[in-house]
Amino acid sequence: MGVIFFDNKDQFWNKTENKFILTDIKLFLDEIGLALYDTGYKIRRLKDNASDKFLEIIEQADIKQILIHNPSITAIITAHRINRSAFLV
Repeated sequence: MGVIFFDNKDQFWNKTENKFILTDIKLFLDEIGLALYDTGYKIRRLKDNASDKFLEIIEQADIKQILIHNPSITAIITAHRINRSAFLV
């Protein structure tokens, strides 16, 4: 997000603590009306890291129900490695 909106990959990164600045991310997303959600509702990490490469999806999020209950959603953006079957509604 930092690169896209601010041309700064470290916009939301705390270099001292080596972690994202969650409060700034939440405030910014709320300000521009953007929500983030994972297509994996229940997941299992196969290795002790944050890489999606080693992620098993136990239960997919019900995208159809999310859209039904949130009619103000006007667009969905996905990551490149997403399981596209989650969007077959």
